[in-house]
Amino acid sequence: MFKGEKEILNVVKDYMIVMRGIMENGLYYVDGEVVIGSAATTTRRVLSKTELWHMRLGHVGEKGLIELAKQELLCGDRMER
Repeated sequence: MFKGEKEILNVVKDYMIVMRGIMENGLYYVDGEVVIGSAATTTRRVLSKTELWHMRLGHVGEKGLIELAKQELLCGDRMER
């Protein structure tokens, strides 16, 4: 559960604060490290650069990836169709 007030965001799990964020310039920045839990994903196949950037950027669409590539914001990676 997330709860934010007075420019502080608390991430709560089982009634315990597990992460805290502080708002700066309209965005919450994590203050510290994750205390409880972890996340991991696996796949049996090798992902293309397009798939990796799609996931890294919050599932951005194809048009968005093409535009970011045109602006050279994807570390020189080219987008595959």
